[in-house]
Amino acid sequence: MAKSTLLICSFLLGCIHGALAFSLCSPSVETALLQRHHALQDHTASRQQLHYRLRRQQNQRLQVTCMKMVSPSDDEDEKFGAAQRIASVQSLVVGAVSGSLALAVPEFVHQTILDNAWSLTPDGVGGMVQFEFDTDMGAVVAGLFAIVYRYCVRLDGDREQLKQGVVGAFTLTRALSRITVPVASCSAFPLSCGPPLGYVNWNMILQLGVNGVESGIMFAAAAVAMDYCMTKGWIIKFPG
Repeated sequence: MAKSTLLICSFLLGCIHGALAFSLCSPSVETALLQRHHALQDHTASRQQLHYRLRRQQNQRLQVTCMKMVSPSDDEDEKFGAAQRIASVQSLVVGAVSGSLALAVPEFVHQTILDNAWSLTPDGVGGMVQFEFDTDMGAVVAGLFAIVYRYCVRLDGDREQLKQGVVGAFTLTRALSRITVPVASCSAFPLSCGPPLGYVNWNMILQLGVNGVESGIMFAAAAVAMDYCMTKGWIIKFPG
């Protein structure tokens, strides 16, 4: 009887001790479970938000693509609309003014000093009459150059090599077109003008150098003026 009573008392004490231990530990366990539950919810929510953002970006790209396919006239209006025509006229004016002003001094030196010293042009050609004509034609050429320059330098970025290439191409074209062949020292079919190269002589090489310097100054000045106006926003760049 005493043993059974002792066993019952030990069992009851064990139950009481276990209940007390569980009651003491249950808040921390419950807190850990809640924290884990919240972490899982946060992770699920972040994944859902990421998935939503990706879907929204895909939808936006699809809408842009569809708009370009459905309404190509908008892009054509942007590139060939009234605003672009106005910008072309502005480029023509800026190029003509800046180019002719830059050409005036070297052209004056060419027609009044160098031509007399080196006989760059045939007799009876040159002087102030030729200076005025060349300056006027330089304004026209520089204005057309400015229009082409604007189309080459677009919104998709500044490329120095492209700018230099456009200036160099126009410079070489004008310099070559202004060479006059000395009739007294050249014969045709095949063309032979004497030393140093046979096809061209020293006089023609001098003409190429002088006209090349003039043209380079004129087109470089027009390019600088166009860059300045486009940087200030006075002339809009052509869309890329």
